[in-house]
Amino acid sequence: MFLFGTRALEQFVDRLIEWPQYCNHILQISHLRATHSELVAFIERALAQANSGTAEDLLQHGPSS
Repeated sequence: MFLFGTRALEQFVDRLIEWPQYCNHILQISHLRATHSELVAFIERALAQANSGTAEDLLQHGPSS
């Protein structure tokens, strides 16, 4: 089930910024940091940029920047 969930997240990672509360819930999954650190880093950047109003920059650069 964990693999399914992470694959599903990867399919709409560029839209995660639209759901900041969901992003916060995702970050509470402790073992996600060890297994999908790039996804966690992207979500953290998305939340930070959403709070600073630069979400458009994140959407243009995607999770691998």
